[in-house]
This record gives sequence, C-alpha cells and structure tokens, in this order.
Amino acid sequence: MTDEQRNASETTQAAKLPTILAVQASGSASLRLTWSDGIKGELDLIGVLADRHFEALRDPGTFAQVGVGEWGHSLAWASGVALGADMLRHEMELTQMRRERP
Repeated sequence: MTDEQRNASETTQAAKLPTILAVQASGSASLRLTWSDGIKGELDLIGVLADRHFEALRDPGTFAQVGVGEWGHSLAWASGVALGADMLRHEMELTQMRRERP
C-alpha cells in the first residue's frame, strides 16, 4: 500500500466517525451532547475532571462555557482545555452500556 492509499484510507475512516454538532453544560460536571449520527445523550465528566490537567474546568462557571471545537472533533473551553470527540463518544457508549446491564 502506498502512502497515498494509506492516507486516503485514513481520511475515509475519519470521515465515518461521528462529530459533535451541539453541546450544553447540564450540571457542574455533565454535558448534553448531540452527534452527527443522531445520537443524543448526557455525559458525566466528574471522573475526567478529577485529573489535574482539567482543574480549570472544576469551576462551574468555566465549565458552562463549553463550545464545539473545529469541525466537531472536540469540545473546547476559553481556558485552552479541549476534549476529543473520540474519547467523549467512547465515554458516552460506556455509560450507556453500564445503564443497560442488569
């Protein structure tokens, strides 16, 4: 496989990943997300915010200023903190699976 074919394959695969269309803070550590594939859901980030790298987001006022990053591939805050859509989607799916288990 040439580099050109590999890049085309990676671009096609990346295009298939859902992107974030909308976000709204729904609590001091939770978000309501809308994805490009129609999935909507609530995501609690309390565990993520425990990491020292996200200390700035522990302030509810700062956390509430979340926005969708460029091309919907992340969430971003004015403080410079960003969270990738792939990680957020993974966390959302794990949360959903936990809720569905008996």
